[in-house]
Amino acid sequence: IDELKAKIDRIGAVNLAAVEEEQELRERADFLNSQRDDLIAAKQTLMQAIQKINKTTRSLFLETFEKTKGMFKEYFRLLFNGGDAQLHLTEEKDVLESGVEIIVRPPGKRLQSITLLSGGEKTMTAIALLFAIYKIKPTPFCVLDEMDAPLDESNIDRFTRVLQEFLKDSQFIIITHNKKTIGMADVMYGVTMEQAGISKLVSVKFSEYKDSKEPELPPLTVDEVPVDEETVEEETLSVDTPVSGDIPDADPAEAEVGADSQSEPSMEVQSETHQETIA
Repeated sequence: IDELKAKIDRIGAVNLAAVEEEQELRERADFLNSQRDDLIAAKQTLMQAIQKINKTTRSLFLETFEKTKGMFKEYFRLLFNGGDAQLHLTEEKDVLESGVEIIVRPPGKRLQSITLLSGGEKTMTAIALLFAIYKIKPTPFCVLDEMDAPLDESNIDRFTRVLQEFLKDSQFIIITHNKKTIGMADVMYGVTMEQAGISKLVSVKFSEYKDSKEPELPPLTVDEVPVDEETVEEETLSVDTPVSGDIPDADPAEAEVGADSQSEPSMEVQSETHQETIA
């Protein structure tokens, strides 16, 4: 009896709510297990989606990369008037984690990395790559910020000439200070400061000016005035042909002056007639 009482004392007080607590813990365990199953299913779904995206992205990237290589070489030769340009993947096994290495050869130089080029050559190479990508997938509009700043006059002409090809399909917003680049624009927006500390926006529409401006004809010169040869010949004959009939007496001095005054117009008319005939 003493031994049984000791066991009962070691058990302690009886928890009358143990059944309810056990039920709550069972429900909690079931909820957590369902959440774990949902997470495992979501993980599997995400992994399948990632694999599908990687596969699609890899195929699209390789397709676009091959197109870009050809277009990049074409625009590089166009901007540099020759040379060669190549694009290489640094890790061909994992193209999604790979970098792109640019190897170019300007005219008269050997193949070298873009890091060894001058500032202007780097800019022209970047422009060629940008236009190559833009040619494959054009957008409605594009913003170029001081892209032509490192270029000289000859390279500016090549840059604007290539840019003209894209104006049919896209609109370009160019931030520039170069006069030649501004000259090809249809609309120019500038910020001026007429008063200290007060900025003012000024816009000029070159397209409307070009459309409204009519060509002015140059003024006609003496040689370009149309002359009727028959009328000039009749006037010449009427002056040079002597008139029959009585001529009143006149003072010799006056006669000489009159003769001179009559002969001079005849010489001028003949000279003009000769010039017009030659013309």
